[in-house]
Amino acid sequence: MDSSIEPLFLDLAQKTGTDFTGFDQTSGYWEFKSDVIHLRSLLENLYMDNSFWCDFLQSISGEHKQAPLESIVLHYHLESLTRSLKIHVACSENIVEASIKPTFPSVSDLWKAADWHERESAELFGIHFEGHPDLRKLLLPNDWQGFPLRKDYQAQERYHGLKIKYEK
Repeated sequence: MDSSIEPLFLDLAQKTGTDFTGFDQTSGYWEFKSDVIHLRSLLENLYMDNSFWCDFLQSISGEHKQAPLESIVLHYHLESLTRSLKIHVACSENIVEASIKPTFPSVSDLWKAADWHERESAELFGIHFEGHPDLRKLLLPNDWQGFPLRKDYQAQERYHGLKIKYEK
């Protein structure tokens, strides 16, 4: 861990209106928390600023939390191969109404790998990625109902005549 980068992260957090929470010894990642409004600014800076230059998007993964408030949390794992930095950004959006999809900004224009990560999260968690060029389904059939990685997901009994839900 290079602690000389910490003041730069603190400046970035202040500049982008996000929270810098420090270095996680267990994971080896520098940690940020952001709300949806400031997420795009933070990620753009991590990608474009030469101090960080996060040129590799390892993953975007979703998480459905039900307490204390029902929310969708997206986890962005970034890496700067040239600066030897690993960064984790967590962004949470509350689910106000089940019929309204939580919306996050797309970063598929920054990292091409985000295209499939965002498509997967959209279909499995019911997220809308504002600005994504093509959010068609990646894993499930087009007429699949529900979002299988949400904790409140109820599998349909049948799909085109095939039994889906099995009880033990």
